[in-house]
Amino acid sequence: VFLSIIGEGELAASLAKLAEDRKVAGRVRFWGYRADVASIMAEADLLVLPTSLDAAPYVVLEALSSGLPVVASGIFGLPELIRDGRTGILTAPGDRGDLLKAVGRMYAEPGLRERMSESCRRDYLERFTIGKSVLATMAVYDELLRNRRAHGEMK
Repeated sequence: VFLSIIGEGELAASLAKLAEDRKVAGRVRFWGYRADVASIMAEADLLVLPTSLDAAPYVVLEALSSGLPVVASGIFGLPELIRDGRTGILTAPGDRGDLLKAVGRMYAEPGLRERMSESCRRDYLERFTIGKSVLATMAVYDELLRNRRAHGEMK
């Protein structure tokens, strides 16, 4: 089992030091910036995203489209993207114990990751393809126009 950290940022050096200090550096891969995230995700078991800042990170959509279950903080827009118990597990923000419990469950419960993987792919196709996004956006504009016409705001 390896931990892959993809991306660049101000925490890279401190994370590398932490891995050294904890004597797990040989099991942590720091990929830096990568344009081929999908190929890395294809080899992964799950995406763990304990963010306290990102409202709706694109990496979640990449994971869903790859069939990769997600363990993430249940903040901001993440509950809109991840169906708790179906395409991933949402955890209490900042709760390390809850995060560890969720990751442990993903490996302990037989067939859970496989079931979620299928749900991820299906959910992505049903809700998040570009065609679905365009149709949903058009529906919002249509509703706004109908409401304005119904209230006599348009001539």
